[in-house]
Amino acid sequence: MKLDVLERMVLDKILPQIGSYKLLKEIQILKSQLNFSKEEREQLNFKGIYKCKSCGITNIDLIQNQIEKWNEDIEEKPEEKEANKILNEIMNFKSCPECHVEMQFTGQIVWQKVKTEGGELKALEKDITIKPQLKILISKILDGLDKKGNLTEDQTSLFKKFIGFEKKN
Repeated sequence: MKLDVLERMVLDKILPQIGSYKLLKEIQILKSQLNFSKEEREQLNFKGIYKCKSCGITNIDLIQNQIEKWNEDIEEKPEEKEANKILNEIMNFKSCPECHVEMQFTGQIVWQKVKTEGGELKALEKDITIKPQLKILISKILDGLDKKGNLTEDQTSLFKKFIGFEKKN
């Protein structure tokens, strides 16, 4: 089953942490497939989102502001390599450049899309082998979350893959 970055992270979080020895061994094998290799981590360039404790601005807001400035004055925009370096520095700010207060990690992360051979940007996907008994278990977990009204937006694509687009009442 092909899973994108978010689906891999979400699936890892919903898998049970208790169960029979056999089940936990199967989950451990699945989790090893869900993990990101060094090459994937380098490609994706994971970054945390930080928010100023005082004014509330995030490093994402700062990047958008910088891009808007460059779009307003195209002559001020540096070459792509230099622009990426500047944006990466902004992404790593630990104190707010506006009010000089420490920025706090929000618990959210972002990542880059990867370039295909044709030069297009797309979400990185990985083909994950999931044994039938784990597919059933994952389907039950997602269905249970849905029935309780506890399914999150991040879980909806997994729900569609494991349970289907249309659910019968």
